[in-house]
Amino acid sequence: MGGKCADGAEINSIEEDSA
Repeated sequence: MGGKCADGAEINSIEEDSA
């Protein structure tokens, strides 16, 4: 992943706070 990932939204939310 790296930025905007619908599948890894829950995981990305911790790294990039996308959620």
